[in-house]
Amino acid sequence: MRVCTAAQMRELDRRTIEEYGVPSLVLMECAGRGVADLIRRERGASGQRVVVLCGAGNNGGDGFVAARHLASAGAQVTTYLVGSADGLTPDARVNLQILERLGADLRTIAAPEELDAEETIFASATVIVDALLGTGLRSEVRDPARRTIERANRCRALRVAVDIPSGLDADTGAVLGVAFAADHTVTFGYPKVALVSHPGCERVGRLQVVDIGIPRQLEERATFAAELLEEAGVAPRLAARPAWGHKGTHGHLLVVAGSPGKTGAALLCGEAVLRSGAGLCTIAAPAPALAALECKTRELMLTPLLPEGAEPSDSDDVFAHLLAQVAGKAAVALGPGIPRGEGMARLIARLVRESPVPLVIDADGLNELAPQLPVLAEARVPVLLTPHPGEMATLTGSSVDRIQADRLGVATAFAQQHGVYLALKGARTIVASPDGRAFINPTGNAGLGSAGTGDVLTGLVGGLVAQKNDPLDALLVGVYVHGLAGDRAAARLGGRGMLAGDLLVEVGRVLKDLEA
Repeated sequence: MRVCTAAQMRELDRRTIEEYGVPSLVLMECAGRGVADLIRRERGASGQRVVVLCGAGNNGGDGFVAARHLASAGAQVTTYLVGSADGLTPDARVNLQILERLGADLRTIAAPEELDAEETIFASATVIVDALLGTGLRSEVRDPARRTIERANRCRALRVAVDIPSGLDADTGAVLGVAFAADHTVTFGYPKVALVSHPGCERVGRLQVVDIGIPRQLEERATFAAELLEEAGVAPRLAARPAWGHKGTHGHLLVVAGSPGKTGAALLCGEAVLRSGAGLCTIAAPAPALAALECKTRELMLTPLLPEGAEPSDSDDVFAHLLAQVAGKAAVALGPGIPRGEGMARLIARLVRESPVPLVIDADGLNELAPQLPVLAEARVPVLLTPHPGEMATLTGSSVDRIQADRLGVATAFAQQHGVYLALKGARTIVASPDGRAFINPTGNAGLGSAGTGDVLTGLVGGLVAQKNDPLDALLVGVYVHGLAGDRAAARLGGRGMLAGDLLVEVGRVLKDLEA
């Protein structure tokens, strides 16, 4: 499903009106009727006490239309214009005048203290419709809209947002001071970024997209901010496995991971490689960690990361030893639990420059890569990065707060600037490719915020790359499957008690369902 910014949606509206001759009032009528239709499906109309909160913009105009349709269906509707009527858009004014001619119950809240006189109406409402601010909001919500939203959020009524919950930045999902907490959001044409991204998605409730008449011919030529991943779009990206295949044809991944005290990271990563369907996986770890790994694994192969007695560095001997491990492998995954230090940083930089196979870099591999990002431009193979927000802050020299404030923008810009495939992990993981395309993953839950779950993702993505999946496809399938495995594990165990290892069995089951 394609996702747009506020500006992209305005452009689609404009071209629909100017190029195809669809009147703007028709678009507003379709939007408002779509809101009324949802309420009628959820609660019916007859006997419902509906409060419709409208602003002066076109979002308010949609609300006026919804109020008219609900009243016509038998609901008891009170419609409020919150703020001054002086700023009404032409289309909103037309629909307000229609309500006036119909004798509708119309009221105005021009100042926050006027809310007190409406307490009885709010308290008795069974449905509250938010048509206050729309997608154009860019600064903090001010009174009287702020106090009105706060009052609406305290109501026990069914809360329905028109296009977007008021108070959200449509392009980032940021809450601008206060935001309407919807049980349902009815959006028009296409979802806006805020509706499918964190933290905005937490205020959306159930999302319904209503077709208001944007011609499909426009979609083929329009620009969209991102695509929301769905099972139907993810499944075809999974490379087919021939019936005659064997471990040699299913790909061999080298995992550079682990160190004393961190062998669990290497094991989780390696086991995820095999759960992804890869035929073989070899873990290259420092010699002191190999004995511990040897006692804990059956299906994984092990090899020393460094020549005997050597320290991490980019010396010819050390690098030749590493390249010998890479030989015959389809890809390399690097980072979970590796030793830190200047020598490892130099070794990673040289591997990025000279690796003959695709690289997946995560965890401390990213932290060592961060001070030397220009080396990414020298890579001869696809490079895939899977940072969490803290690692992304290190890569960009920014703060976690700034990363989280515009996850889509940060990920897209970084992938394009450095020519990498990137998965910015977290609530609603963002996947970005070097050509500017971006994707938002809806699967996953807070239970994934525990030790080792990122290592599972690294192995899953690396295993998919080793099986000759396209790098972008490997990231998309990987994050979708990883999140859905987490959802299923949480359903079985509860998110609080879920461990990274619980994902491994679920990964296989999710992949089985995708293949079906």
